[in-house]
Amino acid sequence: MRNILIGLLIGLILAAGITIYLPKFFVPNSSPASQLKPTNTITSGAGTDQNYAHSLSNNQIVSFSLGIADSALGTTLTTSDLSSLQITLSKAEAHLVQTNDKLPLPLGGRWEILNLTRPSIELFALRGGGGMAEVGRTNLALGSYDNLKLTISGIKGRDSTGQIIDIPIDQADRVIEIKQSLLWNQIGQDIQLVLDLDSLSSITQSGTNYQFKPIIRRLIQNDQVLTGISKQ
Repeated sequence: MRNILIGLLIGLILAAGITIYLPKFFVPNSSPASQLKPTNTITSGAGTDQNYAHSLSNNQIVSFSLGIADSALGTTLTTSDLSSLQITLSKAEAHLVQTNDKLPLPLGGRWEILNLTRPSIELFALRGGGGMAEVGRTNLALGSYDNLKLTISGIKGRDSTGQIIDIPIDQADRVIEIKQSLLWNQIGQDIQLVLDLDSLSSITQSGTNYQFKPIIRRLIQNDQVLTGISKQ
């Protein structure tokens, strides 16, 4: 009986030891749930933060150039008290409604951000056939676009005294929006889109006070006039 009791006691001690030390040996071999979640990454377009074209191959994109010109058409104004007029853009966008490969887009399409490698343009230097100033070049997805939007951050001019002045522009006039159906679906296509901005007609003067209200006369794609538009 004594031996049986001793054996039982030893068994209880061993059992207790196993119970105590088991947690030290059985360490879970797993990672926290947060480490197992997939990582979402945002790819960037050519010099932009979110262009759709960045994820496409070369045979699915078009090279797009945005420019500003001033042909001086449609106005009788020939002079101004200002000797210089500079426009600065903070943003330019094209609205993509359908890709060439019919890939799904967000409901209502998506705005593609355009590069602004030269956001500040001297408008009077372009007046009357002074050429076209390219403000940026961007790779865009082949497809259908229906809207172009430019945001103006500031206008500066040089008055008759030679002083550089900030020219006011109403908040509603800071965004130039042109609604035009644009189909860019040819592989390797090089698109040059030019806004023909009438700089003198865009300036109103009362005494020594000036106001800027952008007037776009034409939209030109690869030397072809697409539409005549005046932002009033």
